[in-house]
Amino acid sequence: MENVCKNCGNNFNGAYCNNCGQKSNVSRYTFKHIFEEVIHAFTHADKTLIGFIQKLLINPGKLAFEYIAEGKRKRYFNPFTFFLLIVAFNAFVESEDLELKEKLFHTNNEYGHLFNVYSKVLFLVFIPIFGFITWLYHHKKPRLKFSEYTVYGMILVNAFCIVESIVHIINYIATAVTHHYYGVQNNIVYFMLMGCYFAYADYSFHQSTPNKSLFKNLITGFTFLLMIVAIQIFTVYAFLNNFQGLGRFDTYGIKINY
Repeated sequence: MENVCKNCGNNFNGAYCNNCGQKSNVSRYTFKHIFEEVIHAFTHADKTLIGFIQKLLINPGKLAFEYIAEGKRKRYFNPFTFFLLIVAFNAFVESEDLELKEKLFHTNNEYGHLFNVYSKVLFLVFIPIFGFITWLYHHKKPRLKFSEYTVYGMILVNAFCIVESIVHIINYIATAVTHHYYGVQNNIVYFMLMGCYFAYADYSFHQSTPNKSLFKNLITGFTFLLMIVAIQIFTVYAFLNNFQGLGRFDTYGIKINY
């Protein structure tokens, strides 16, 4: 029996369109169908969002190398789409963490909320700058383009936002349960651990290149993190300095109260 594809209009025989791959039997949405689609989206093969997040957390450098240098694009969830999702999610959980602390400790952290928004917007400026710096530092070995290092920077930012989101969720739960102020990320130990994490990511990204240099990987990892801190401090002073609000700024052991 010949079917007409509802997606592309192609005439075909069988259960799937030979032109675009859509099923011949496309039913109307029911709640059962919606539930099945959601489960399928989170559990299907290696392209799943959950699988992508897991691999990104464990070894962002390896994922970046496979995606950028080895061309394994279909294996992973689109990192450009994920960037928009994770930045928005990170802004949301950070905002919820701030609001809980305001409610419990009767503070008015207007600076914190504006910082949360503006610092995320500045990632769009940060990524190509980091990509350019890293390209200058490493480009002779892997012979990757500046544009490819920009994608690498974006993938590292994705990993950073995942870690920060997890930390804010932990802060939120700990604060809600104990009614004490928690800022897991507000100390130098966290900064050092994160620097080593991104140094490891850089090592994994460049592990297939000749003459690997652990020193360069450490420099790149901590440069990435220092640039993040610079963005945060720049946001506080450049964007918020003239805002007549109240709040506190805590990050990696730097504490500024307004």
